[in-house]
Amino acid sequence: MSDHSDIWKYNPSIPLAGLATAIFNILTGIHGYQLFRTKTWYFIAFWAGGVCECVGYTMRIWSAEEGPDYTVGPYAVSQVAVLIAPSLFAASMYMELGRIIRLCGGEAYTIVRVSWLTKIFVIGDVAAFLLQGGGSGLLASDNSDTTKTGERIVIVGLVAQIIFFALFVVTSLIFHRSIHRTPTAKLRQHPNPP
Repeated sequence: MSDHSDIWKYNPSIPLAGLATAIFNILTGIHGYQLFRTKTWYFIAFWAGGVCECVGYTMRIWSAEEGPDYTVGPYAVSQVAVLIAPSLFAASMYMELGRIIRLCGGEAYTIVRVSWLTKIFVIGDVAAFLLQGGGSGLLASDNSDTTKTGERIVIVGLVAQIIFFALFVVTSLIFHRSIHRTPTAKLRQHPNPP
């Protein structure tokens, strides 16, 4: 093992990583079962996010057990997987909102055209995802300047993700408020769609 005793900026907790791994394994297993049982393939991004969390926290345990002589591999996989998972969760929500709007016949109630809704937010999410993934890859470097650059890139990716998610929340809230104030004919016919 090479000496990377400063690779983690803290002492990773094996029990907490184990708890997170167990929780994500159980929930991801349930979502995977539902995904394949009901053939709702548009939830694959959500399930893949759960798989990333499982892998990330498993690798965090592996890396924590190596201390103080950490190797880069488990650390890098842990960082990348845990940073990428929320992007996959968000992408799933972006796709779902478009489906809900179409199901309710509420295209007139959204500030973003439904045909562009998923595309805009997923493209923003992918850009944030690439920034976070690229930056987290640099975090494992032995060079402190490269590590600092990686940290900055990850932060830019996180800020981009937060901005796109905030815009998504605003879009969702405006749609939700509008559809409840003036329900569409389709929604009045079937107040609880299947």
